[in-house]
Amino acid sequence: DDDIRFQDLPAEYEEQRFLPARPYPAWDRNWDYCEPSDREVARALRHAWPIADYADAVRSLYAEHTNRSSERVERLLERTPEAELPALYRRAYLEHAYGGAPTRHIILVR
Repeated sequence: DDDIRFQDLPAEYEEQRFLPARPYPAWDRNWDYCEPSDREVARALRHAWPIADYADAVRSLYAEHTNRSSERVERLLERTPEAELPALYRRAYLEHAYGGAPTRHIILVR
């Protein structure tokens, strides 16, 4: 049966089973530090921290680092919900001001 590989481990391999210390939602998605925080983005762009108005911060980021018209940026801000503006700020930084997150290489040596 093809589903046998998804069943429990045989008894002789049970001690090798790995169970994470914390369940999935608590995992650290940024374990390799490839996603900068809002504070790191503001520091790199020399914006004031803490950011009082993310819409203004996004406008200034696009004005400083792209050739997009202000009308296009305003349309983007209108489509973006208020709660998602911090994510837009980080994404715009990675795409336009920084060029992307750092690439981490993990080298396994045997």
